[in-house]
Amino acid sequence: MAVTSTSPFDSFWWGGYECTDQLNAFGNRVDFLPLTGHLQRLDEDYTDLGPFNVKTVREGIRWAMIEKTPYQYDWSTVKVMLQAGKRHGIQQVWDLCHFGYPDDLTPLHPMFARRFAALCRAFVDFYRSERPEGTLIVTPINEVSFMSWLGGDARGTSPYCVGQGWEVKLGLMRAYIEG
Repeated sequence: MAVTSTSPFDSFWWGGYECTDQLNAFGNRVDFLPLTGHLQRLDEDYTDLGPFNVKTVREGIRWAMIEKTPYQYDWSTVKVMLQAGKRHGIQQVWDLCHFGYPDDLTPLHPMFARRFAALCRAFVDFYRSERPEGTLIVTPINEVSFMSWLGGDARGTSPYCVGQGWEVKLGLMRAYIEG
């Protein structure tokens, strides 16, 4: 009897590349994709997964990097990543917000959820224009509880608050749901 999988993923084991683009405790933007060299090594990184039969990876669009001006998106880096995934037969699961958001926003901003929802729609439109086939899988907002603590209680990232973790979490969840 043949066993069939209902998993939407191309492999059980995944690869992952740190893709945060957050503001650190000193207010400096830290963009991990170029910092780790992954953007420069896409083909090599994906080739290195082959011997382990890893066909699914988690990547990030880096919201702060693609939306420098409200509602205007530069998908050029994401396009390069999509093309590399296609060349290597790699399924990419996308983080849309991995601890970073544009400089003019925080989860406490009244437009945060609306801007995030617009980003989500724009990403789906862009993605489908590049990859009309297959299943699109995303993580809308990565690690909501950790982000809430880091920015809302520990002053480790924007909005640099203490005692506001619940409010930050509420803002993130509003965006997550609206997105």
